[in-house]
Amino acid sequence: MKLKLIFTACLTLGLTASACGNVDEDGGTSLPTANSQMALSADLLGGTDVAGFKFKLTRVNCKTGDTVHPYQEHKGYADLEEMFLPGGNETFEGGPKDEGYDQYSKHHFSDYLFEVPYGCYDVKAIPVDKHGDRSEDCAVAVKRNQKAIKQAFTETHLISQCRGEARRTSDVVASLNHPPQIDDLDIEKFMCSGAGVRVCATASDPDNDPLRFYWKGLDNGCFLPAPTGKPHYDPQTGKTTHCVTIPSRMAETKNYKVVVKDLAWSDDSYKRVPIEDLLAEQDNYHSDPYVNPDESRAERHFVTHSIDDCIPGAMSFIGLTLGADLDDPHDKWPNKYKGMSRTQAKKLAANAVDFVNPNGYNEQPDILIVQDDNTNGEDEFEAKFIEGLLKEAGFKDVVRIVEPHDGLSAWHLVGFDIVWFTNPGYPIDDEKTYIKLRRFRENGGGVIISGDDANQNTELDSPLDMSYFSFMEYLEGLPKEIANGEKACYKPVDNWGQYAYKVELKPNTPLTKGIYDLKFPYANDIDRNKLLGKGEILAGYTEGLVGKPDCLKYKVPVITAVPSPLTLY
Repeated sequence: MKLKLIFTACLTLGLTASACGNVDEDGGTSLPTANSQMALSADLLGGTDVAGFKFKLTRVNCKTGDTVHPYQEHKGYADLEEMFLPGGNETFEGGPKDEGYDQYSKHHFSDYLFEVPYGCYDVKAIPVDKHGDRSEDCAVAVKRNQKAIKQAFTETHLISQCRGEARRTSDVVASLNHPPQIDDLDIEKFMCSGAGVRVCATASDPDNDPLRFYWKGLDNGCFLPAPTGKPHYDPQTGKTTHCVTIPSRMAETKNYKVVVKDLAWSDDSYKRVPIEDLLAEQDNYHSDPYVNPDESRAERHFVTHSIDDCIPGAMSFIGLTLGADLDDPHDKWPNKYKGMSRTQAKKLAANAVDFVNPNGYNEQPDILIVQDDNTNGEDEFEAKFIEGLLKEAGFKDVVRIVEPHDGLSAWHLVGFDIVWFTNPGYPIDDEKTYIKLRRFRENGGGVIISGDDANQNTELDSPLDMSYFSFMEYLEGLPKEIANGEKACYKPVDNWGQYAYKVELKPNTPLTKGIYDLKFPYANDIDRNKLLGKGEILAGYTEGLVGKPDCLKYKVPVITAVPSPLTLY
């Protein structure tokens, strides 16, 4: 029996007016008018061929519903998010008197942002498959004559039936600009409860005046947006970007706004003040209807939705160092006798990032590399080395920090898609860091952990266990020097000495694809681990030493990949 299920879309409209000519999304110039925020969400129940949605807004006459002339059309595409609606958020829950989702249902969704003049629109959501072709399972969702209302922000739902069970959802948002204009608002407005989002506004001024950003929560219980740094001015584009982080505590929806004002020097205070403050002081302010202080600001409203139901991100676990200490042309020992080559290391690092990237292969992730604050004096440049490898591989947004002495906090992780924690010389010794990494992964972020002592639990109290990240059990019952890999086959293997493990990479795994030389020595200790057999992917292992390749009693796993949403608990 074929089930008839629904596809829904959420349309949000808002406006702040300005009397400026605007450029439509398709490049045509519209008449002087104001711009409007339009947020469109589409979501599906169940399982279909849908991979995303194409959205189309067509300008219509508000009274007649007829298409206006000249023809005005706006298009966008949204991929699918990896979390669920309603997720405990009452905004998306329905009841006897309210339209919305059942509180126990689960729907994927996605977000897209674009700008339109205020007015009325026919709104269409077109489900497409992974090739961008029309879905064969779900119908197009349409709603006619949707109005963008002045100084308002409202949400409405579109409904479309599917022949089979539908699975995912899309969301589109558009908003306004006026002088000084906000050129872009970069936000992934959906977050998991207890996580956060990073919001960046990019603005410019036609007179190249300096700009000041004001961020404000509009609802009770809003967090004060915290700047990630000072505004950054790009002299090549003449644009200024300012970023803040906004955390969440529970499943809820909150409204925020960012206001950008252009500045000038004040004769009275000898400091920069908003130009609109100076306009208000002019004699003709009250008598001249064309002089308005608000014309020297740009304002954009946005919302954040925090959700309880999130899909855990993917993980990569690399149980050795990638080779910072080996990347030295003046080293007296040839690198090939001590560890993996730089070519192998770069490809392994890039593959690990691609595998855990929650945005998919085609979108650049924001990556945070964290160096354990206790490296035990070993491989202290490993984090910097990994940063260099990733940038060589084409990843642009890479930030590196040293773990704070009191551990990572949620503020360190907000706005990043991937966290790579490297502890090359010592196991993780901060439970706060462990908990934040785990929570980050549970909230949909990708996690990579590397280091040849990384799977040990010596500094963690039960029930905290590194097997959560590695899907490998550390064999603590063995004698210490054997368990931590400092001895193998009756030989000492440590500190890049005389003896080395022979490490083999399995071909054609997500972490080893494109690596053609699948073997390398490793002249440092390797933890004795055992696979859990819970769905993890083995990507690298050792069975012995260089010259004694089969001297170990069993194959020791070294590198694993854990797909999303696989989790132990």
